[in-house]
Amino acid sequence: MEPPASGGCGAARWQLVCYDIDVRNEFSAYVIRDGDWFVAFSPEIPEGNGQGRTESEAIESLGASIALIFDYLREEAAQKAPPDARPGVVVVAG
Repeated sequence: MEPPASGGCGAARWQLVCYDIDVRNEFSAYVIRDGDWFVAFSPEIPEGNGQGRTESEAIESLGASIALIFDYLREEAAQKAPPDARPGVVVVAG
């Protein structure tokens, strides 16, 4: 789906696509050394953390942790949705 000519949002088949919004799939990441290990965490994602023998491994582990958290939240939300709720998708592209 192409962005609407005036920016903003356009709906198609239960999918809402928003353009020109300053939101990204980027999160702050901090890495600290803990003995022989590196630990990475993101303050925006509670309980999002990772570890590894190198900084790169710790960041990769953090990314996997964040993905698992979002998967869990999606599943939990789907289970709590009312039976007559129609599922859809919102895609934010900045």
